[in-house]
Amino acid sequence: MRRCLRGKVGRPGGRVARAVAACLAALVFVVVPQVAGASLRILLTNDDGYDAPGLRALRDALVAAGHEVVTVAPAHNQSGKGGSMNTHAFDYTPGKGLMKLVDTTPGDANPVWSLDGTPLDSLKAGLSVVMAGAPPDLVVSGLNFGQNLGIDGSTSSGTMGAALGALVRGIPSMAGSVGIVFEERDAHFRSTTEAFPLAAAFMVKLVERFESAGGLPRGVRMLNVNFPVPWSALKGVRRSRLARRGGVGLELFDPSRGLPALHVPPAPFPDCASSDACFVVVGFLPGAAPEPGTDVALHDEGYITVTPMDGDMTTAGFWSGWRLGRFLRGLEP
Repeated sequence: MRRCLRGKVGRPGGRVARAVAACLAALVFVVVPQVAGASLRILLTNDDGYDAPGLRALRDALVAAGHEVVTVAPAHNQSGKGGSMNTHAFDYTPGKGLMKLVDTTPGDANPVWSLDGTPLDSLKAGLSVVMAGAPPDLVVSGLNFGQNLGIDGSTSSGTMGAALGALVRGIPSMAGSVGIVFEERDAHFRSTTEAFPLAAAFMVKLVERFESAGGLPRGVRMLNVNFPVPWSALKGVRRSRLARRGGVGLELFDPSRGLPALHVPPAPFPDCASSDACFVVVGFLPGAAPEPGTDVALHDEGYITVTPMDGDMTTAGFWSGWRLGRFLRGLEP
């Protein structure tokens, strides 16, 4: 930086502000050895499955843009799997350690592989088996059917789990998710399906920006991109931060008591409060009002949100570390 400024400020007519801006611009992006204008080698995955409409739309758009796209995705829907993975080491039993990997498009220059495993398993199979010896320039995960917002959405989503798995392995990644309008459940979430091609086109623009800039911005190792619907109501694009909660939660409730908040009536099952054995079921529950400026708030306002992530979940700040030191003082094994 100092050497850069020395060369610019001293020029006739040069101004310090312009010089600083020029030098900062040169430092913004992480330099990745790529040939300008060359297509990228991309590993594509998701959690909805290898034949999900969101993944198909994104694959088609990336291939049409001239990129080499290798898809390795779960054979079946793995939504909500987060960073879960197969842990049956050296177990050759089908359904346990042995997972079936199938090329569903033999002879295609941009193959689509399905794996009988989780999104993170799919990522690892892509890196260590399908693309072994020729790693991707970028991992793209999505397009997910439903938004992945907030800390809880980002840690529980399989789409996010695969992207985070790439991040910790030193490969830049992007995750894309298209929101759903819960009132459209009887119409099979039409707005989401209609938005997939448009969201895919935007993801291609992000990939092209990544390519032309030589990488993601310095300090950013992953992008979490969420698209609200309907597309016709979009207001623009905003940088965001993760909310503490994802806006709408998938919570468990006792079906014998129903869910009054959503007008779900009681069902004929044993009452968990008075039975030794009962059932619980998953339901959508609205969250609290989102914090301003977070991905949830901006998503609700109609903006495409782009949240930078680095994968570091360590609590930051001097005082947090100092207080923990006091908390641990005197403890011995």
